[in-house]
Amino acid sequence: FEKKLEDLHKDVDLFKRKDVLSTDEMRTNVEKLADINKLVEEYRAQGELINRDQTLLAWEVTPFPKLQEIMAAKDPYEKLWNTAWQFYTSYERWMNGPFLGLNAEAINDE
Repeated sequence: FEKKLEDLHKDVDLFKRKDVLSTDEMRTNVEKLADINKLVEEYRAQGELINRDQTLLAWEVTPFPKLQEIMAAKDPYEKLWNTAWQFYTSYERWMNGPFLGLNAEAINDE
């Protein structure tokens, strides 16, 4: 389990080296971060099961700090790439579409 967490942390660290990218690379980053989110949730659930078993056996509960590090490390990259992808996919509609068809509140929420 710890090895899986370490590998996932390395995957998140790869986003430090990302720079200006093509559309395909941008979409791939968003998809990869979504996959990382799924894995984080799976590993969090596994950690909870392990902790529950440890409690039942009256063992010391393992905190899994690496999982918290992964969640904190991925957050800024997730915000960056999701915002970039959202802007890219909405740009044409915002800039060249009919102005009256735009809903400022919905765009602000996006």
